[in-house]
Amino acid sequence: MRTLESLRVEEMDRPLGVWTRHPRFSWQICTAETGVIQRAYEVEVEALDGSGLVWRTGRVESRDSVLVALSGFDAGSATAYRW
Repeated sequence: MRTLESLRVEEMDRPLGVWTRHPRFSWQICTAETGVIQRAYEVEVEALDGSGLVWRTGRVESRDSVLVALSGFDAGSATAYRW
């Protein structure tokens, strides 16, 4: 089974405030399997104010998983998100 661990935004695991409108995201794949390599990712960002999904990257062919900038996502001021 594969899961994601160490979900971070701007190197913080539980950010209460982020100083940039273009935050970067990081994650780690956790698995007991050997030789697992990320080939792509898809990130969805949802506002917690009830407005729902505000950004989706679509499938991005990339092995990047550290400080990944989501092209086109602008974080709003005083807005809570989950991803």
